[in-house]
Amino acid sequence: MSINLIKESERGVQAKHWLDDPMTKEAFEKVRKGIYERWAASPVEDKDGQHALRLMLKLLDDLHANVVDVAMTGQMAQSQIEHEKTMKQKAKDFLNKYGVRV
Repeated sequence: MSINLIKESERGVQAKHWLDDPMTKEAFEKVRKGIYERWAASPVEDKDGQHALRLMLKLLDDLHANVVDVAMTGQMAQSQIEHEKTMKQKAKDFLNKYGVRV
């Protein structure tokens, strides 16, 4: 089992906790709502302001997607760790069955 898998798994757990935290969810909702409200209130001719608000939304979405990616990568790393443990145990069981001590 590699150290990288363990680190990825731990990072995934941290990311998942952060995403599931009610304060994090509230913060994302408030920021998103604030951006939309500013966009809705902006004058139609303010193309630069609307563009800036759109970029803010994109950055917010990118941040969220990045943390989701870390959480998913961590889940995959944990699955790989569990698979490796299972395979090692099966190999030991097989060898023990035929009298080979490991």
